[in-house]
Amino acid sequence: MGLRKRGTVWYVRYVDQDGRHIEQKGSTDKRVAEEVLRAALSKVVRIKAGIIDERELIRAKHQERPILDHLDEWRAHLVAKGGTLNHANLSRNRAARILGSAKAKRTPDLTPSKVQAALKDIRETGLSAASVGHHVRAIKGFSRWLHRDGRTADDPLIALSVPSPETDRRRIRRALTDNEQSRLIEAAENGSPFESVSGKDRAMLYRVALGTGFRIAELASLTPESFDLVANPPTATVGAGYSKRRRKDVQPIRPELAAALSVWIAGKAPRARIWPIPSVWSAKMIRIDLEAARVPYCDTSGHYADFHALRHSFISSLALSSAPVKIVQSLARHSTPVLTLNVYAHVGTADQAGALNALPDLTRINGKPTGGPEAGPESCPSLAHSLPIGGVRTIRRMTVKVGTRSIRRLKSRTSKTAEMSAFVANDRNFPECRRWESNPHSGYPETDFKSVRDFRQPPQNKGDRHEREESCPSLAHFPKSIPDDLSEIIDAWTDLSEPIRGAVLAIVRDAWKRSPAE
Repeated sequence: MGLRKRGTVWYVRYVDQDGRHIEQKGSTDKRVAEEVLRAALSKVVRIKAGIIDERELIRAKHQERPILDHLDEWRAHLVAKGGTLNHANLSRNRAARILGSAKAKRTPDLTPSKVQAALKDIRETGLSAASVGHHVRAIKGFSRWLHRDGRTADDPLIALSVPSPETDRRRIRRALTDNEQSRLIEAAENGSPFESVSGKDRAMLYRVALGTGFRIAELASLTPESFDLVANPPTATVGAGYSKRRRKDVQPIRPELAAALSVWIAGKAPRARIWPIPSVWSAKMIRIDLEAARVPYCDTSGHYADFHALRHSFISSLALSSAPVKIVQSLARHSTPVLTLNVYAHVGTADQAGALNALPDLTRINGKPTGGPEAGPESCPSLAHSLPIGGVRTIRRMTVKVGTRSIRRLKSRTSKTAEMSAFVANDRNFPECRRWESNPHSGYPETDFKSVRDFRQPPQNKGDRHEREESCPSLAHFPKSIPDDLSEIIDAWTDLSEPIRGAVLAIVRDAWKRSPAE
């Protein structure tokens, strides 16, 4: 044990806790090299005494290794736990890009500040927020694995957040309409082969994509044995190794699609992939068929109809149906309904207008119109509904003043009471006056209806009275002389016009509510 000089560098030599002879580089300064030796010997003593935890020793060894070695082992871990090789390579490359930009050589170099600076550099290259988010998930997954595997004392990137894709969404997909879907399938069926995929095979591929919501990688993994077309209901199955959520997915399909598939699959080789299509082909393939079908790949709103838009179309059709949200989420195979409804379910103005049919028609009461362009003067029978707001309040004060005596006399006349009760029951059928529906605060002043005597007084200006009669047709039907007592109205009830009956019923009903019970 001791120091040994080679050239200008002092090397440290000692025996570790396992009895191995260790020689490591110290420093060009002999005093510094001596401190390194003392620290190494002190560490050996503490290990032998059991003061240092064995896990700490393991982490110390991992800290000395290059971080790219850890990254390669993480990639192997992703494949071993059931992930696809393509996904493992993509995740590894994304994490390596961040580590290279952060200049991280060892695991202690993996700090939040360095990773944030690296993400800033990546954003400046022109990547969207969604793409940057994929890089963040990759590096966070790597950091989490380092901690769980005992290579670091903690997860240094646990507080690192994933940016929201909504802040910079570059590619917004849309759902194809039913007509566009039919035209796409027809154009593919009548089209020429693309690479090794015939037109009929592409048409069936689009049918299955629109009928199951499978992604292109999931569709490419299907074999004839993936379909159970005689089951009830028929199903299509994606293996756990090809499903995005790494589970075996059994998706029900419509009987009509199952019948078409049974004829088409009969000519396919068993246990062989029926659509051996690389993902890079799908984008070009569907653009050719969209162009042949005269369906815009990018519409005027800047929304795209690429291959993944077929999945959007499948989920949007489910969302617009009467199916519960939980069923739609299950068929979409999403972990949360928020993703199903906020990202994949597309609703247009026509769909919103169709949903309004469930609301009641507020322009009709019991099947009769309540004003509007089709309602003429005869649709405004009740003067009580056509009075201004101030006039209604003054009439209520008037009925309190004279209503008690009138109501008592009304109760003593049983035949008339039954007839008026019938009118009270049907009074809700009287529609509101079109004039006051459009502007209830204009027209008659409150002083016109302050008391019963005001009804008997002739108008100060005949021209004004004539204008009021023309502005609201209900007023024109009132008699020139107003009765002194409600009993006179009761005696002449059958001779009164319907507008007057409606006004009287409104007054009586209000007075009845305000009068004490006998």
